[in-house]
Amino acid sequence: FALHPHGCKRKARMNLKTLSIATFNLYNLNLPGLPVYTDRDGWTQAEYDLKIAWTARQLKVLQSDVFGFQELWHAQALAGGLNASGLAADYDMLVPPDADGTKIVCAAIVRKGLLSGAPDWISAFPPKFKLQSSGDDAQTPQIDVSISGFSRPVLHFTIKPRTSEPDIHVYVCHFKSKAGELWANHFATLVEGKEHLKELGRMTLWEGAQPISFRET
Repeated sequence: FALHPHGCKRKARMNLKTLSIATFNLYNLNLPGLPVYTDRDGWTQAEYDLKIAWTARQLKVLQSDVFGFQELWHAQALAGGLNASGLAADYDMLVPPDADGTKIVCAAIVRKGLLSGAPDWISAFPPKFKLQSSGDDAQTPQIDVSISGFSRPVLHFTIKPRTSEPDIHVYVCHFKSKAGELWANHFATLVEGKEHLKELGRMTLWEGAQPISFRET
């Protein structure tokens, strides 16, 4: 597989008429036998083989110029899927150097000749970034969230589909919802209403914050 070296640049020589971009979640793609979260045994070989086959199938069906991936654990696992698709010779693989199976990363593959700059992974928020608000009336609770960076670093790179046009900046993100922690966490467990979570998530994404209430049983 082609692992694009961190800090390396390649001059693109393309004049594409169309540019295709795809993204999909790899569903915790790690090598077999390595821990995944609290599961110390991780995937069996049979489970891993199925995940590689599924990944390869998506790549062959879509064959996009750029693929963004979420929930990759190990670089070799993504390489396995790319090799299984038969498309390894067509793409550069963008994976951080520490994608060794111990944590989740964002990754990408880019059609050869399209990449115009070195990839980087953004972990920290800008120094002056703050999530604070006192609201605009006395009944609005104060918001003060202490968070300094992305739990899943954002992959950033540039591509140049046409030599006469500016570079295009691409960001691969994995926005992690806190709904999972809310569903079964240290202070409460939701025992009913979970069938509404999907619609609540959709409404929050497209319409913004939604009213929500909890009652103790």
